[in-house]
Amino acid sequence: MRRSMLFVPGNNPKMMTSCGFFGADAIIFDLEDAVSPDDAVTNVERCRSEIIVRVNAADTPLFAQDLEAIVPQRPDYIMLPKTASRQTVCGCDAAIGEIERRCGMEPGTIGLIALIETALGVENAFEIAT
Repeated sequence: MRRSMLFVPGNNPKMMTSCGFFGADAIIFDLEDAVSPDDAVTNVERCRSEIIVRVNAADTPLFAQDLEAIVPQRPDYIMLPKTASRQTVCGCDAAIGEIERRCGMEPGTIGLIALIETALGVENAFEIAT
């Protein structure tokens, strides 16, 4: 159970390297909106916090680049913003699985959290959740 989730902007190296010391159950590195994913996971003191990386939305050109940079670093979860359909979740899961295989990881090692942030996402929430 997560009691606290600390969002950390992915463009602030000082915050990224010190955020593990605050005791949050999960630390979320926010890469959305063109923040570089370099070293987002490797620069943190884990301190028993889950590591979650919020990538750019699946319909942006930065999405695939984010996954290629982040998945090999083995975060606990990828957070998918603006999820509007089941197909988006399945596509993201498949892309993560392919990168995991290439990196010698068991597919499914990295979890997926789908954020519903649009009216279409709310309309399709049941489908997204299943």
